[in-house]
Amino acid sequence: MTRAFYRNAHGVVVVYDITNEASFTNVERWLGDVRQHAPATAEVMLVGTKSDLPRKVLAEDAQVLFQHHVCLILTLWT
Repeated sequence: MTRAFYRNAHGVVVVYDITNEASFTNVERWLGDVRQHAPATAEVMLVGTKSDLPRKVLAEDAQVLFQHHVCLILTLWT
C-alpha cells in the first residue's frame, strides 16, 4: 500500500489467514508499515480468519505480535 492510504486513517485492520503461515509471515511487515505511515492515533486491529479450519499459525504467535505492536486482536470464521 502507498503512504496515501494511511495518511488520514483512524484505524487499520491487518488480516491474515490462520491456516496459512505465509500470510502470517507478512503481518510483521504490514504492522511496521502501519506504524511508519499511519497517524500515531490510528487504532490497529489484527484479525485472523478461518478459525473454523485447522490452525497452522499458533495463537501464541499472534499474541506476541499483539503485545509487541499494542493492537487489538480478533479471530473470525469466514
